Amino acid sequence: MSSPAGAPIQAASLDVPASVTETMRRAGARDDWLGSEFVATTTRLTVAAWATAVDGDDTTLAAMGPPDAVYRLMHPVRKSWRVAPGPRVTKIEI
Repeated sequence: MSSPAGAPIQAASLDVPASVTETMRRAGARDDWLGSEFVATTTRLTVAAWATAVDGDDTTLAAMGPPDAVYRLMHPVRKSWRVAPGPRVTKIEI
């Protein structure tokens, strides 16, 4: 991750419930893209792209998904506010 948000995202704890871990283990046996390592890496990359987008550069996040999904990550559903710049990610849950 080359974004300034990368290091803090790597330091954030990543929690995966046991039931999800087992599902990823079984799915990963069939397809590496569904395994726990790939999911954890992809999750951290996505959160880092989100944090960078919140700070003003949405290039990476915009390349990761459709515009409406990106918009919803920046503007939570049924909320009249937008995520403020400078988010501190301390925990990620799958």
